[in-house]
Amino acid sequence: MNYLAGNHEYIDVLDLGISNIASIHRMISSIGGHSRSIYSERNIYESSKLIIPGVGNFAKGMDLLKSKSLDKALISHIKQNKIPVLGICLGMQLMCKHSEEGDSLGLGLIDANVKKLPIEDSNDVLVPHMGWNLVVPSSNDPIFSNELSDYRYYFIHSYYVSPVDQSIVIGKTNYGSMFCSVYRSGNIYGVQFHPEKSHRFGKSLLSQFLRV
Repeated sequence: MNYLAGNHEYIDVLDLGISNIASIHRMISSIGGHSRSIYSERNIYESSKLIIPGVGNFAKGMDLLKSKSLDKALISHIKQNKIPVLGICLGMQLMCKHSEEGDSLGLGLIDANVKKLPIEDSNDVLVPHMGWNLVVPSSNDPIFSNELSDYRYYFIHSYYVSPVDQSIVIGKTNYGSMFCSVYRSGNIYGVQFHPEKSHRFGKSLLSQFLRV
């Protein structure tokens, strides 16, 4: 299905080499959107809509951003120019203030801390949280299409975002206990799951974000 026929605005995907960028581009193309990878400070400042993806270690992700001076560019451009931005998985976490993983400071765009999932390994609930799970919207934010009867996405993570201000939590997921799986603070969205691996549910979410 072509969700965005006639809309030729590019969505930029920050490529740090720590996620499957190709799968995000394919998903955006499949809904009729247009995307490109970006790598530099200049690219960031030229962006009008941005996805920050990522998998793996928080401290390593921050080190990569800092080594290319991308951290300051992201903070400046997102704060001052209010471009819509979507953080996916590690990208969601990097926008927070601090992570227990590596005891590392983040970008500080979101007043939140990243914590280890508070779950002891058992036959029923294991860390990392991996596989399909439901997101329960806690608001009627337009990121959630009302054409869907439920919201199922693919997760793989061992840490979660704990916002100081709970009003930014717009979606929760139950895995041993409820945790924030989607947040929104103004122009900044974060999702703990991978929409690019979530078939029609991911297509719907990305198409809604491309309309923001």
